[in-house]
Amino acid sequence: MSRFRNAARSLTSGYAALAANGVYLLASVPLALRYLSADEFALWNLVVQIAGYLTLIEVGMTGAVSRFLIDHKDDRQSASYGSVIKTGTLVLLVQGLCIVLGGILLSLILPRLLDVPAQFVQTFKILIAGQCSLLGIFFVPRILMSMLQAHQRFDVINYSQILQLIAGFITQWITFHRGWGLYSLLAASAANGVVGVGHNFIWALRLDLLPAAGAWVARA
Repeated sequence: MSRFRNAARSLTSGYAALAANGVYLLASVPLALRYLSADEFALWNLVVQIAGYLTLIEVGMTGAVSRFLIDHKDDRQSASYGSVIKTGTLVLLVQGLCIVLGGILLSLILPRLLDVPAQFVQTFKILIAGQCSLLGIFFVPRILMSMLQAHQRFDVINYSQILQLIAGFITQWITFHRGWGLYSLLAASAANGVVGVGHNFIWALRLDLLPAAGAWVARA
């Protein structure tokens, strides 16, 4: 595929992703407020912000791996290509574990520090631990994004974001109707992650982006 065609697809899909995000916000917020009180909705927003701060541990790792892969992307059967992916995956694994452990720790100490109302303390603990655990678990598959970026397939990443929004909204709608309350939003986060990872992995296989067997030798 030519660079121009890649750029055109990335541009159009990027605008599509922005539009989908706008529609998602317009639809998901009223849906949540229909089933949640203002205090419950505020509690979830607090959880998302706290978990978001923990993801700052990534410090640009996804983009950095992508830049290293660009130097070797035309020789995917080489040990150099595989070693960059292997090393990046291991770093993301450590970062993901830090997010999981950090979330569990924060779930124990934040309710008192933030003066969370007594009726929400247990729910807050579960949401913090759950959201951070999901973020940590889905941290390692970010390596797939690095591979797609290195091969200039930003359109695939944009399509993934659109599918994640759709999956998240459908999950919210179903679980809210089933009476899950705040945990509906946690379920939506899980659906987002599963769909995103599955989509990117399928495209990585389809585009033959994975190193050949035996080409995962780490650099000395």
